[in-house]
Amino acid sequence: MLEVPEGWFDIVFMDVEMPNMDGLEASRVLHETCEREGRARPVIVAMTANAYVEDRTRAFEAGMDDYVVKPFGFADLCDVMDAHVPARTVSST
Repeated sequence: MLEVPEGWFDIVFMDVEMPNMDGLEASRVLHETCEREGRARPVIVAMTANAYVEDRTRAFEAGMDDYVVKPFGFADLCDVMDAHVPARTVSST
């Protein structure tokens, strides 16, 4: 069983192309909010159909930690989670 802090996340899968505020700007805002509130920042993973090097660079410059190109499979998501989120167990006491 995984232990998850109440009200916060270890990882955010962020679509890069969203209406109103794209994922790049949303990532910047998340960084600023975490810094302002003194919170640990979750891992941010870009999810996009854009596979160009320039797109990947822009995502990393916006503070994203990893990059997944659509279409992707369940194994791709598991690989990203394994790479960024440490496994934690909950004792049964």
